[in-house]
Amino acid sequence: MAIEILSPRLANQIAAGEVVERPASVVKELVENAIDAGATQILIEIEQGGAKLISIRDNGCGVVKEQLGLALSRHATSKISTLDDLEAIDSLGFRGEALASISSVCRLTFTSKTKEQPEAWQAYAQGRDMAVEIIPASHPQGTTVAVADMFFNTPARRRFLRTEKTEFTHIDELVKRFSLSHFNIAFTLKHNGKILRNLAIATTTPQQERRVSSLCGKGFIDHAVAINSDHNDIQISGWLVLPQGCKSYNDNQYCYVNGRMMRDKLINHAIRQAYQDWLPEGVVPSYIIYIEIAPSQVDVNVHPAKHEVRFHQARLVHDLIYQVLNSGLMQSLTAADLPANVVAPTAVPAAAEHGYGRPDTEYHPGTVASPNAGHYESRQSAAGGGHQSGANLDVAAKTYQSLITTPHFTNTYDGAATKSMNASEGATSQLFGQLVSLIDDRYLLIKRDSCIELLSLELLAVLVNELELSNRWAQGFIAQPLLLPIAISVDGTLIDQLTTHERLFRRLGIEISVRSPKIIVKQLPAFLREQDIANVIPQLLQLLASQSQLSDSDNALQQVICHWLAQFVVVDYSMTSAVELVAKAENYSEQLVEKFEMLVKPVDFTAAISGFKPQ
Repeated sequence: MAIEILSPRLANQIAAGEVVERPASVVKELVENAIDAGATQILIEIEQGGAKLISIRDNGCGVVKEQLGLALSRHATSKISTLDDLEAIDSLGFRGEALASISSVCRLTFTSKTKEQPEAWQAYAQGRDMAVEIIPASHPQGTTVAVADMFFNTPARRRFLRTEKTEFTHIDELVKRFSLSHFNIAFTLKHNGKILRNLAIATTTPQQERRVSSLCGKGFIDHAVAINSDHNDIQISGWLVLPQGCKSYNDNQYCYVNGRMMRDKLINHAIRQAYQDWLPEGVVPSYIIYIEIAPSQVDVNVHPAKHEVRFHQARLVHDLIYQVLNSGLMQSLTAADLPANVVAPTAVPAAAEHGYGRPDTEYHPGTVASPNAGHYESRQSAAGGGHQSGANLDVAAKTYQSLITTPHFTNTYDGAATKSMNASEGATSQLFGQLVSLIDDRYLLIKRDSCIELLSLELLAVLVNELELSNRWAQGFIAQPLLLPIAISVDGTLIDQLTTHERLFRRLGIEISVRSPKIIVKQLPAFLREQDIANVIPQLLQLLASQSQLSDSDNALQQVICHWLAQFVVVDYSMTSAVELVAKAENYSEQLVEKFEMLVKPVDFTAAISGFKPQ
């Protein structure tokens, strides 16, 4: 077949396949045009679910007579004119396809009046001929677009329309979405002459909450917490429903980017991730979220129906949405608030993954304690004194039986708390000897001078961390900015430590500003980003207050700080990470030899292996 240019009529009907899917699609396009025109009142009249009539009336700026015919032409728009405009779209519509596509499959009447014109004018177009007739009309300032007899000239598509009730349900949901994103507009919805929604302008918070309650149900607002965050010119606000108010169906999930309704995968993933630790299985989040971002930072021209967007800094936006939502939930929830089948998380795993702590937490001064203080001693005495579970001891004993009967340890054994060395099997250390197996994810079973001993990985990590911190102290630590600054309420006496030890904080790579009675943590070194900053920083301030006799230049203060910071270590290890830790410890063998008795304890397996026989 020969290649030919499509006729305007056929091109418009093809375009209509994307724009005009069902009556609700027409309502969406026309209401967006009304909002872009600056309307504060929009009346939506529907007959027979939209198949017979859709009428959208607004009090916006209107269209002048000379441009009425042009408005119904394809790719005619007042929203953009240059490539720069396309890269910074701040309107809901911009492609100029809607009116032309609608008029190609419907009978369309476009009546409008501007403030400057003494009278209104009306343009009429129907079907494939696309001939536009303009006549005088009576109309106040604004525009009315009436769309009648949908798909009258394409009966095949008309047969795909659902029942009147189904089509109107889609329209009602669409009006609901517009009403939740544009509180500065009054919406009225009629169906077959009956007013079903009549929403006044809502400018104050109570008025907005009443609108939300009328649209989403009283239970939504009763169980919702308001959020509002502004960071790096990205504002996230709205309402999150707490777990006890969430349901098993997603009837109240609304998200908007710059006022545009969205069903975006990236946004949805961040929301699900924020809720995942709080909701029981089978329950889905409920929320209304507004994201305001510079138009130049988001591309809205990536989906035919403009339901998805592409962020220029997708990872930053994802993490920011997650952090704001998770923090809002964490601040508002207590164990008593959660459903019976949900256990409040003691920590949020993803917060550690992204390197953020709780953004707004109150800290009550108390005794400063090391994060793992006293933990090793109790576990260590248990390891040598019979506190191990039967399964752990049996596996360790079986491993020992193999060691004393086989020159080289090559077998592997299954056990809940002991892991063979796998790829690292046979690894040895000049300092600790042969590395055999990992026990209870905290201890390393080692063979040294024909003796079987337990090495505490936790204490080894603390000592290695302290030595590394001391070595790097002179050059200081690199500060890394937090995506979302963390606000912490602290006692006024602790705030004074920021001024007293200003040089110390600079050396540590910690940047904190004061907004009394809170401090705002803005930057942290890498080794602190995975900690609960809302607890760590106040503890550090209190530690400095307890060492008031020492100045920033004293070596004694350096030792105190390094020793304290070194306590923040990994608690549970894999065999691979354990071998890596031992390899790192080899760099400090001279210093660690002096503390060898602290790190390694002999294990007496005599009683444990009495029931085993050599294989």
